[in-house]
Amino acid sequence: MKADRHLVNPTAILIPRVKDKQGWVHLDRCKIQRDDYGVLATINTADGNKRIYLPVATLHSLLIGPGVSITTPAIAATIDSGCSISVVGAGATNYHTSITPRQGSTSLLISQAETVTNTSQRIQAARRLYQLRFHEPLPDGLSIETLRGMEGVRMKAIYKNLAQKNGIPKFKRTYDPHDYENATPINQALSTANACLYATVLTALHALRMSPGLGIIHTGHPRAFAHDIADIYKHEVTIPLAFALANHDHPGQEARKRLARDLRLLKLAPRIVRDINYVVTGIREEPPPRDTTVENLWTPTGDTPAGIQHDNR
Repeated sequence: MKADRHLVNPTAILIPRVKDKQGWVHLDRCKIQRDDYGVLATINTADGNKRIYLPVATLHSLLIGPGVSITTPAIAATIDSGCSISVVGAGATNYHTSITPRQGSTSLLISQAETVTNTSQRIQAARRLYQLRFHEPLPDGLSIETLRGMEGVRMKAIYKNLAQKNGIPKFKRTYDPHDYENATPINQALSTANACLYATVLTALHALRMSPGLGIIHTGHPRAFAHDIADIYKHEVTIPLAFALANHDHPGQEARKRLARDLRLLKLAPRIVRDINYVVTGIREEPPPRDTTVENLWTPTGDTPAGIQHDNR
């Protein structure tokens, strides 16, 4: 029996928790639309048009790249399912913007704003960030400058160790967005892999309704907090990958392919969610799901329901 699109939203019946979602799907050069059974992509192949239904209810984000057209009903069904839509560059190497779902709570965003604007809380959050990067407890009383110096020493040691393992006499991390083609294969692969990692973190931040611009360590950049979180994983994900592609003819392209596979194997998406929550709140568990269908109004004594005519006369 044909579904009645006015009575049933087939893509928004059961929405998994953020940690149970499967990451993201990246699409280039296709048409995305909605029919009576869900959201589907139509892709031109040598054998004709191929129609693929997209499991938007189980995805963090749908990444759409160049050559993609998407209809308004498909957008509505996707975000109603709790899946954000992110617009990215070719190969998902650049993140442009997102459309975020309407469900969810802004409690983590409020905690993030409180942390960034309170010096003592911000220092503690910075310590938690460095602790996640160092994988060991940190002594009390260390200043941010000392922690930053420790991090610099460790990163230098990581680069040196990987260079020796891969038979590279010298390596210097250089990044010039205007001169990508003339960079060394390692730097090309590292820049591409980091851009993909940033896109992954950004989709998680948008799924959690948080602000990428309210950074803890990084500041003054629209994606400062995304850089804070992405730095946790570079030494174990993107940096070893880049050195493994030191002699590859197409390091950037290969880095994209391998990273997409590695992110699934490492199950990085649920880890990112847990780490974001830990950095901002100090709690190591996943933030509890809470659907906020109606906004509240702020008062000094606590929230009061919105959607009500408040007339004191």
